[in-house]
Amino acid sequence: MGIQHNQRSLRASTLVDEYCALKGEYDCLESTITDLITDVLILAHMEGIDINSICRMAEVHVSAETAAYREVA
Repeated sequence: MGIQHNQRSLRASTLVDEYCALKGEYDCLESTITDLITDVLILAHMEGIDINSICRMAEVHVSAETAAYREVA
């Protein structure tokens, strides 16, 4: 499970780097992640997807995967 967790963070890091390049801005990591999540949620909203449901599910996934990661570590 730890390897999968690491792969997810590496994919996310690559995505954040690409997002910064697309914007032409290199803010602090927290600000960049906030902007990226905001843009993805706006996209979801425009596509008629319930963003509150997405946020709840993401929180459940993070909790489960970080708990599993701590158990392996």
